[in-house]
Amino acid sequence: MNGDELRDSGVEKVKQASDPDWKVAYVMVAEALLMSFSAGRLFTGTEVNDYVRSIIGDPHTPHAWSAMFRNLMAPYLKGNLVIWDGFVKSSKASHHSHYIKQYRKV
Repeated sequence: MNGDELRDSGVEKVKQASDPDWKVAYVMVAEALLMSFSAGRLFTGTEVNDYVRSIIGDPHTPHAWSAMFRNLMAPYLKGNLVIWDGFVKSSKASHHSHYIKQYRKV
């Protein structure tokens, strides 16, 4: 397996192991947040996940955050409702100043 295939396999395993009620709540809260953004609004997965966490709490594993956000964004990106808009430095200390993707609502 190449790197992309390994990543996708890991995302799929996390999705399957996540509590179904938590996953439904994640999608509902995250989509409501995205719909509240005006056109041109910049955001990151960290921002969305932090908001969702404040409403529904943490999943069974921290890896669920990236898996859920990735799956949430797929139809928005495919439908050109959101576009990728470069990278920004993460504000989370645990990310060690790594760059993360930034998105723009269209």
